[in-house]
Amino acid sequence: MVNKKMGRVLPLGIAILAFVFTSGFLISKMKVEPSAFGKSKRFAIVSIMSIDKISANQGQAGLFGSIKAMSKKYSFSAESDPVLKKAVPIIYKKMARSGHFTLVSPNRVLKSNAYRSAKGVKPKSFLGATMITAPGYKYFKSEKELAGLAKGLNVDAVVMVHAVYGVATAYVGPVGKNYGSVTLAISAVDRNGKVVWQHSVAEKDDKGRKIFGIGSADFKALEPGFYAATERAFDTEFEKLSKKL
Repeated sequence: MVNKKMGRVLPLGIAILAFVFTSGFLISKMKVEPSAFGKSKRFAIVSIMSIDKISANQGQAGLFGSIKAMSKKYSFSAESDPVLKKAVPIIYKKMARSGHFTLVSPNRVLKSNAYRSAKGVKPKSFLGATMITAPGYKYFKSEKELAGLAKGLNVDAVVMVHAVYGVATAYVGPVGKNYGSVTLAISAVDRNGKVVWQHSVAEKDDKGRKIFGIGSADFKALEPGFYAATERAFDTEFEKLSKKL
């Protein structure tokens, strides 16, 4: 997350991003440096993050929704780390197939001396949102750190992927559907510390699950929807990126 002039990564960048996501705001204007892209350009994902909870629409929970939330099947929220962990292969698959750069494999990144020696910082919490990283990944807070990592990994740019999962709900009268949804934000920084790609998109799966009442959700049943939403979000992002290159 950068300031309005897109000049630097904020010290609380990811924590602020959590607030941005939970407030429903998107980085609607894409920042892209076309010269940074091409099949000869090597990109490496160095951070994959989310917030710790996937939340249903608890603030609008009716009596029936509250009763359902008392059961083992339905709840107002669920831990996001299992979903984020399973989403990592999807993230790599979609990024690797973009056609706009060559993606370095996760093993080469995570097992490299450059990544192992990179300090990173502990993700911070903001307004009740606790940031988490996917297993093996770190959080980096400044372009200087990211530029150094790009040089150490011998790549043209390093990428931070932020995927925040939620439940989208649509109603027709008292009957509705819950959908797995994701807000996806991507930031890429080159070897000179320049932000060459930054944007966010929101998507949901197209199937959903029927519900009665408001507020709680069957997160286990919605899990496939979170992964479907992740795929759709990358498809949308790369469709938009292609138009800019």
